[in-house]
Amino acid sequence: MTLIKLLELLVSRYVLPGSNLVEASSSEVLGSILDFLLCVLDVPIISSNLSIVSPFYAPVFELTNLSVIVFIRKLLAKGPQIIQHFESQILSAMGNFLASSPEDVLFILLHFFKESKKQIILHSTDANHLDSVEKVCKFFKSKFSFWIELLDDTVKNGNRSSNKVTEEEAAILWGSICCYPNINDGHQDSLSLLKKLICNFDRLLEVEEGDLLGEFLFFSNKHHSCPF
Repeated sequence: MTLIKLLELLVSRYVLPGSNLVEASSSEVLGSILDFLLCVLDVPIISSNLSIVSPFYAPVFELTNLSVIVFIRKLLAKGPQIIQHFESQILSAMGNFLASSPEDVLFILLHFFKESKKQIILHSTDANHLDSVEKVCKFFKSKFSFWIELLDDTVKNGNRSSNKVTEEEAAILWGSICCYPNINDGHQDSLSLLKKLICNFDRLLEVEEGDLLGEFLFFSNKHHSCPF
C-alpha cells in the first residue's frame, strides 16, 4: 500500500524516539507529520485494522517533544477503539512529561480514564510500559504526601507562611485525586494516603484554618469535572 509506505518513510525520517526538537521549523514539521498520522487513523481500511499501522506509531510515543502531548490529546478524541488500541503507549508516554508538564499529563489521564472506563492494574500492565505507569503512580503519591505534610503543619503550628499554594498546585492535587483510584498498584494500603489526606482536610476544618482549605475547596468546586 502506498499510504503505508509513505507512513513508514515519514516516521523513519522525522520521528526520532527520545528526541526533543527545539527549533521552531523542526517542531512545525513534526507537528504536521503527527497531524497526518492522526488523519491516517480515519481511513476506513486502517481504522478497521489498526495492527497494520501500529508499529509505525510506536516511535511517536517515545518522543519527548511537547508535540506528542498535542498528538495524544487529539488521539483521545478518536474514540474508545483507538484509545484501547494505543492504551499502553499513551500511559507510557505520560511518564516522560510528569516533571515538565504535570498539568498536561493529568488532563490527558483524566480524559483517558473517562473514555476507557477501566482501571489500570499494575501487575497486568505490559512489561514494556510498566515503569512509566509506576512513575505516574509515584507522582500521585508524592503530591498526596506533600499536601498531607502541608496540612499537618498548618493544623499543628498554624504555619500560614507555608500554605500559600498556587492554582496550578491545587489543580495538580485535584487531578491526582481524580486519577489515582483508576490505578491499582496491588498494595492493600493503596488508598491510605488519600484517606490520610481527607483526614487532614477534616482537621483543618475543625481548627477553622480557612485560607488554605478555602482556596482548595473553591478551586475543586469550580473545576469539579475537570481541573484543567
